[in-house]
Amino acid sequence: MNQAQGYAAAAGGSNVAPQVFTGNGSATDFSLSTAASSVHKLIVTVNYVVQDSLDAYVLVNSGATLRFTSAPAASARIVVRYI
Repeated sequence: MNQAQGYAAAAGGSNVAPQVFTGNGSATDFSLSTAASSVHKLIVTVNYVVQDSLDAYVLVNSGATLRFTSAPAASARIVVRYI
């Protein structure tokens, strides 16, 4: 566990490391290494812009897959942080 994860865990947050993906312009589904119980337990950014959990993405497959409502652009940097 790194220092930031330690602080998050001490504050009652998640100690799951962020996941980084790259968009290809057509994929909307991204497999999460750790299933999330709710979209409200994630902070998702695309090219450093926070995405709205109410309309930009949903969780499917019991929280194991993040599905965007529109495919992120080719080469877009997607970061999923657990909170």
